[in-house]
Amino acid sequence: WYVVEGTPVKKGDPLVDLTDNDPSIMQRLAEERESLVRSITETERRMRAIEDRVAGLKDTQTTGVEAADLRVRMARERVSAAEQGLQAARAAKVTADLNLERQKALEKKGLTSTRFVELAELEAAQRVADVDRAVAALNAARAEQSSLDQERLRTDADAGTRIDEAWAAHASAASDLAKARADLTRLDVRVARQATQKVLAPVDGTVWKVVARQ
Repeated sequence: WYVVEGTPVKKGDPLVDLTDNDPSIMQRLAEERESLVRSITETERRMRAIEDRVAGLKDTQTTGVEAADLRVRMARERVSAAEQGLQAARAAKVTADLNLERQKALEKKGLTSTRFVELAELEAAQRVADVDRAVAALNAARAEQSSLDQERLRTDADAGTRIDEAWAAHASAASDLAKARADLTRLDVRVARQATQKVLAPVDGTVWKVVARQ
C-alpha cells in the first residue's frame, strides 16, 4: 500500500500494487506462452510442408496427365490405322470376290481352267480371313483406347483428390494457427495485466477508507 485512510492524493498517484495469490503465476504464464509460441511455429512449419506437398502433387498430376494423353493419342492412331486396315481388307475382299465370280463364269464357258478357279477361291477365302483379322485388330485397338481414356481420367481424378485432401489439411492447420495466435494474444494481455497491476488515484482527493488489508 502507498496510502492509509486519510491520505491526500492527486489524480494519478499510486494507491496500491496488486499481486496474484499464486506467487508462481508469472512463471506458469511464461511457460504457457512458450508452449503457444512452439505450437504456432510448428503449425506454420506444417502449413509450409503442406504447401510444398501440394506443389509436388500438382507437378505429378501434370506429368501423369501429359503421359496419359500421349498414350491416348498413340491409341487413337492405332485405331485409325486399324480402321484403314479394315477398309483395305474389305476392298481386297471385294476384288477377290469379283475375280472369283469372273473365273467361275469363264470356267462355264470353257475359257479358263479349274486351277484358276481354285486359286480364285483360295484368294477369296484369304481375303475373308484378312477382314476377320482386321475387325479383331480394330476392336482390340478401340478397347485399348477406351481403357487408356479411363486411365487418363483416373490419373487426373486421383491426383485431384490427393490435392484436395492436402488443401483440407492446410485449412485445418490454418484454423489451428489462428486459434493459437488468438490464445497468444489473450495470454499476452494477461501477462501485461499481471506485470502492471498498479491502482492509481482516479481523481484528486483524500482516501476515505481502505477496505482491504495486506
